[in-house]
Amino acid sequence: MSQIFKRIFFVTFALMVGILCSTILLSLKLGTTLERGNVIIPSMVEVLYLVLFAVCCASHVGQRIGLRKTLLSLGAIAMVAFTTEYVGVTTGKIFGYYVYSDRLQPQILGIPIAIALGWFGISCVGVESFSYFLRRIPRKVGYVIVSAMGGLLAVSWDLVGDPVNVAAENWEWLTEGWYFGIPLQNFLGWWILGFITCLILIYLTFDEESLKSDAHPHYYVALVYAVLILQEIVRAIMYGIPSLGIFVVVAFIPYVMLKALS
Repeated sequence: MSQIFKRIFFVTFALMVGILCSTILLSLKLGTTLERGNVIIPSMVEVLYLVLFAVCCASHVGQRIGLRKTLLSLGAIAMVAFTTEYVGVTTGKIFGYYVYSDRLQPQILGIPIAIALGWFGISCVGVESFSYFLRRIPRKVGYVIVSAMGGLLAVSWDLVGDPVNVAAENWEWLTEGWYFGIPLQNFLGWWILGFITCLILIYLTFDEESLKSDAHPHYYVALVYAVLILQEIVRAIMYGIPSLGIFVVVAFIPYVMLKALS
């Protein structure tokens, strides 16, 4: 089963890289003269990218924990993320007031399924990247630290991804904010949800045997995250907000920290 997961990982990762390369070529062809709000990338491609991201991360984790625990983790995190998104959209009390367009299909109750799956991917990247702490400090303290840092990693991605998706008309903010029209409350909500989903993932996927092993190749998720961030940067340039490129530094701070500690 581990070999099957490994093959799935490399296939989905190759597809993600292929989409990234295609986006770069499209960006070079169109230039940076596009007005913000023009929809360039087909919605089907954007949904596919999120699904590939989730499957790629699931196959990476699956090499360590097997199919049953992987599906359980995926289902639990997707459900928590979907419920949080639904409450957020309908009440505005978690992220602020926003609404999804009909571009990202399929949807349930106005929430794109791909978004819920994407939360699983982000949680996997956070937990796998900082699992160093789980192996070297008391378990309960490690759970909190890794979950907190995983939440920060989720926020670092949203600093780039949220303005791009607004420009791509995937969702719209009804509450004005200081950061590209996005309220500060949104990033606090992202950190809280990231903390919770990372904590769930740790609880479901790390046992004593996992904590004793250092053999798992954590740089794989670094590569996946790098491709994800680069895709968002290229999209930012295409949609006329190239200044977002500076936040790629913020997005990669977790990996600088991880390299320094390991």
